Formats: sequence, C-alpha cells, structure tokens
Amino acid sequence: MLDIMRRHSKSKLIKILLLSVALSFIIGFGAMSYVTRAKRNMGRHSGNDEMTWAAKVNGVPISVGLLARTERYLDEMYRKRFGEMAEMLLGQVDLGNMALNQLIGDRVMEVLAANMGLTVTTEEIADQIYRDGRFLTNGRFDRDRYLQMLRRQKIAPKEFENDIRRSMLSSKLRELVFASVKVTDDEVRSEFEARADQVDLRFVKIMPKDVTAAATPTDEQVKAHFDAAPDKFKVPEKRKINYILCDAGEYEKEVTLTDAQVQEYYEANKEKEFKQPEQVHARHILIKSEPATDAAQKEAARLKAESLRLKLQNGGDFAELAKANSDDPGSKDKNGDLGWFGRGRMVKTFEDTAFSLEPNKISEVVESPFGYHIIEVLEKKPESVIPLADVTERIKNKLKTEEGLKLAKADAEKLYAKIKPDTDLLAFGKTEDKKVGTSSAFSAQQPVPGIPRGMQATRQVFEMKEKEISQPLEAGNGVYIMQLAAVEPEHLPQFEEVQADVRKDLETQLEQQAMLEKGKALIAQLQAGKSLEVVASGADLTVDETGPFARNAKSIPKIGAAPELQVAAFDLTAEKPILPRPYVSGKGVTVAVLKERQLPKPEDFTAQQGKIREELVQRKAELTLQAWMEQAEKTIQIERNQQVLDLMKERMDSRRKKQS
Repeated sequence: MLDIMRRHSKSKLIKILLLSVALSFIIGFGAMSYVTRAKRNMGRHSGNDEMTWAAKVNGVPISVGLLARTERYLDEMYRKRFGEMAEMLLGQVDLGNMALNQLIGDRVMEVLAANMGLTVTTEEIADQIYRDGRFLTNGRFDRDRYLQMLRRQKIAPKEFENDIRRSMLSSKLRELVFASVKVTDDEVRSEFEARADQVDLRFVKIMPKDVTAAATPTDEQVKAHFDAAPDKFKVPEKRKINYILCDAGEYEKEVTLTDAQVQEYYEANKEKEFKQPEQVHARHILIKSEPATDAAQKEAARLKAESLRLKLQNGGDFAELAKANSDDPGSKDKNGDLGWFGRGRMVKTFEDTAFSLEPNKISEVVESPFGYHIIEVLEKKPESVIPLADVTERIKNKLKTEEGLKLAKADAEKLYAKIKPDTDLLAFGKTEDKKVGTSSAFSAQQPVPGIPRGMQATRQVFEMKEKEISQPLEAGNGVYIMQLAAVEPEHLPQFEEVQADVRKDLETQLEQQAMLEKGKALIAQLQAGKSLEVVASGADLTVDETGPFARNAKSIPKIGAAPELQVAAFDLTAEKPILPRPYVSGKGVTVAVLKERQLPKPEDFTAQQGKIREELVQRKAELTLQAWMEQAEKTIQIERNQQVLDLMKERMDSRRKKQS
C-alpha cells in the first residue's frame, strides 16, 4: 500500500493519504505545547477556547497542537529527503497551510468512512499501540514507557488514541476503495501499448556557449530593447526592516544538564536516533555493460567476469585482478575496496548479494545496471544500538541547543510584551542590551537578507504596515522581532538603473534565436543527406543518444522535459527519420534523428500484464477516492480559525526540532 502511494506521491490526494498513514507514527514525537503558548500569547483576546483549534470539520476541531506536530513532521520529512537542498525548498513552501489542508483532507476521509459504516474498535486501537516498537521493553508493551513518552511530548493518551483511530479508519476506507475497483483486459492492453511503443533518438544539443559570439548585443541594441518594453523591467516594491535578535547560542551558556536528562533522552530516542543498521565491508570487480549495450557486447562482458571469477577460485589475487580489470574508477585503484556501507546505498541486486555473503566469501557473477560484478565480503557488522557513552556529548549538544532556543523564545516573548505600537525597535533593542540590525532592501521574491530561511520572514514582512512590529519569529538558531522600517514602491526604472538586467535579457533572447538558426542549418544539412556525425563534427558538437522512451514518459532521457519534441518523435519513421525543426529544451536547442522505433511485442504483454493491471487498479482507486471525497466535501462544513492561523503562520517555525 505504501509503495502505491509513494509512486503517486506528487498528487494532492496521495499527499493526504501518506500523511494519514504516517500520523500514527508521528504523533508524540517532538511535540510542543502549542496550545499553552497560544493561550498565553493571545490572552489579551476574549475567549481562550477559541485559541485551541485551527479548523473544524463538521464541528469536530483540529487542535493547534496536532497542526503544529504535523507541520514539524513535514519539515523533518523534507530535511531527511532533500538534505542540503531542504533549506531552499522550505523557504518556498507554506508548510503550515500544507499541513492544515492535509489534516482537513484526513477528517473528510473520516466522515466519508463513517458514512459508509466503517468503524474502528477499542481492541483494534489497543492492538496497534501494543505492537508499536516505541512502547516495548524486552519485546512486551510497557505502559509506563508509553505514558512517559506521551508526557514528554505533552500529548494526552486520549488524543493520541483518537489520532490512531482516525488513521485506521482512513486505512479501512482505502482498502474498501481498492477492493471495489475493476480494470478490463482492454484497458490493460491499451496501457501496455502506450508504454511498449518506444523511440530511441540520436541527437545533438546546441547550448549558449556554442553561439556566444553571435549573441553579443551592442549598447544601442540594449537601449532599444528596453525602450520597446520598459514594463518588462519594472522594479518591484522593496522593503527594509529593523530587527532584534535573541541568539539561542548566547542562552546556551545558561543551560545546565543532568545525567538523568541525558539518560531519559537516550532511552526515549534509542530506536529512532541511535540504532546502527547492519553494515558490510566489501570489494568488487566491475566489468562494465550498460543497458543500451547490444547483446553480443553484454555476453562478452559476462564471459570476462566469469573468467575472472574462475581465476579467483583458483587462487588469484583479488586486489591485483581488480586493479588490472575493474571498470569502476572509484575503487579499482583501492584494490576494489568499497569500504563500509549499509542497505539502500547500492543497487538492489548488488546489495542483496553482498548482505547474503559470509565474510571472506566470493559471490557468483552479479548483474546490475552498471554491468557484471564479482563481490567479496571482507567484514560484517550486525545491527546494534550505539552505547550511551558514545553519544553523550551529541545528546548534550542537542539538548543545550533546544533549551537555549526555549530560553531565547521566552526572552523574546518578554521583550515583545514590553513593546508599544509606537516603539522604535532599534532604540528599544539597544536599551535592552540586545543584538539589533537593519536589512538591505528586498522584494517579495527575495529572502530577508541576514535572516536564515528568510522567505518565511519575507512573507510576513510583506503583510505588515509601515512601522508595524511582528511577533517573535524563530529562524535558524535564533528568534527575531521585526519592524517594517521602509517601503520602496514599485516603479518604472530609468534605463541606467536596470541596464545590466536588460542586457542579460536581450543576450538570452539573442542566444536562443542564434541557437534555433544554427539548429535549422544543421537540419538542412541532414535533409541534404549528411549523417548526424558529419554534421555534428562540422559544428563542433557531440552526438548523444536518449535510449528508448515511451509516449507517456515524464521527460526524455538526457534531454529533459520537451513536450513538443516528445510528441514529434513518435511521428518519425524509417523513411522520415529527421525531426523537421529544432526544439528548445532547457537552456539549449535540440536537433534529433530517429535511431530505432520499438513496437509492442505480444510476448512482452504476457509478462507485464499483471504488473500493469495492478498499477491501473491503483490509479483508478486514487481517482475514485478523490471523486468520493470531492462529493463528500459538498455536504461537509469546514471552518478555519483565521485568528489562530495568523498566529501560527508567524510562530510555526518555532515548533520545529532542529536536526542533530
């Protein structure tokens, strides 16, 4: 089921479903008492009960605590999946709004399931909890551990159990939908033909560097380009802020930790953070043979690998044979040594073989997308838990960072409580002996200079009035209070102000024109009977090959997304193998010819029809459930608590756990 959803994870519905499945695992980890702080921060408003819910679906509330935990889960998921790119991606999305939409979708599914008579019993919920590895001690459910972990994360057992019930109810609904979907034989065959009908192109790509000399505009051309469309270069509104920074690093100096706190954190997070997976230390010899290689070359590569394995069986030296024969440039000069690796690091066939071998044993010849491998396992480490002594300093550093951030937030709250509407923030910060600063001007599309993950701050600043002061905002390892200091209105610039941007825009336009003209000239030579190799050589270009791709491929291998080119490629024939015009693809222009057309084979249909049927069932089930939900939403009342959402938009980052 999870594999189904991962394959369709880009759709709005499946994001909701993934969240629903994940809720029973994420509830309780790293939770913050958002409700308590929301009440305190909004105490000056009447009706504190109004501050405990973010939205209601048919009158049933979605708590601010659940929304905060869900958003933090999404934050952690982004960071684990995208690594160093996460900061950039997180600056471009509104996780709070995304989380709320997913939770509302989850509640709609709950209502839909209830309308269909689906239920979850107390016994089913208990069984789910009893089998949760986080709550086991020596393989048995530990009630004290269960309650301790919930207390640590400030979650009431009833709230936790209700969220499990919702997750299980959604799962039952999905199972019902999948069981009801039918796919006909004609649908399976039609899908097979769309996938199996493939083309393989040979192509050259013309890039800006290939036409640089032809795309250098004169000063007169640049000025004329500006005069023709000055609105294109309109300078957007820009803003500046003053700010106070409560730097968590300064507050960490005040934090004192006990051994008991370190021990408690270790025990609560042992399975999640400190488990060391099984690892293998291996070396290999690779005889390269890529998927596009013809059958004769592949067989020659396999026979070479078999002969090397025979030499090893007869006492040959693995290190010497690897140095002399391996096609892996990263390991051949290291005697074929790959070092230590865990599961998920190598392609599946290689991984399965390596982890199944005993130390000092040599594998059979193993095929992978890279070619043929001979693997020797040198050492193995079983799965283990890192001892507390080895991670004590790491835990202390993490807890100090967290506690320092809490102190920074608390201090920022005290400062904010002293601020009046007419306060000069810079002067106030200096009197309080706090770090202060002023940003340079930035637009709504730029991060606030000097503030980590500045796009969130940008969104907030562009909703403020001049001289308005924001509530505390966590960003990076600090908490900021911002005041809108100045607004520079949108305006039509003088040519001199944007001359560099105008030149760059014109250069890009001229480059593309020049690339297209060069592409047309190459096509004329191809149509005159010259080969692609001859044409490419004369233009100092390199011929490449896409490899086979289907009509419904998301992009063209080695070329990228080029929808018009992709459609035109399937009109090519052996009699008319040349694309009639060049196509823009990415930053370049592509000229291509047909290498091969692969038509569907009846024997392949027999082998693939089962898998295709399964995927069509999954696709139909997704569409069916989406239609059911859309119909259900017409009769469901959804209410959003805008007062809370405005507060959470400013504060939600402070609920995210920093990654260790």
